[in-house]
Amino acid sequence: QTPLDQARLNATFTAIAGHLFYNSDWIPDLPPERLEILKRTMPSHDLKPRPVDLFEAEPARLWLLTDTRSAVRRDVVALYNWDQHKPTALTCAANRLGLPAAQEYVAFDFWANRFVPPFGEMLTAQLPAASCRVLAVRPMADHPQLLSTSRHVTQGLLDVTEEKWDAAAGTLSGTSRVVANDSY
Repeated sequence: QTPLDQARLNATFTAIAGHLFYNSDWIPDLPPERLEILKRTMPSHDLKPRPVDLFEAEPARLWLLTDTRSAVRRDVVALYNWDQHKPTALTCAANRLGLPAAQEYVAFDFWANRFVPPFGEMLTAQLPAASCRVLAVRPMADHPQLLSTSRHVTQGLLDVTEEKWDAAAGTLSGTSRVVANDSY
């Protein structure tokens, strides 16, 4: 059986790249953690992701998926370690990734389900062999903001339809499409 990190890597690449998703497993026999991978990587989006290091690595290890269709820009940075045997460290300048200019950024790591400490002009990540990290990244703000959701690996791109900060009321509000009976 494919190791869990490798299964996440494969499904995440398909989801971030926006490729056609297929699965040949017998769904009723999938263990819960494998079914969770499928649930969090389907459906596909209709955006245009960008392989950042396309001409330096084969296959590309750094991808940016940006959604500017609403008032709030959302960026997802996917980092891949395709090497089956060795861990790796990936480092990239925020401006090279294509993130909006900011002094500091905050991020959320989807598969690890944890907040990433604020970082400045350089993003650095450690990846075990045959694994990935998927980070929802936003410039640091002086008010609350929605960083990530648990619905999909794109962390809000498919499900959040509105986000609004009301400075006068000190209130963050939003609207999201959810899946019935799925914790969110």
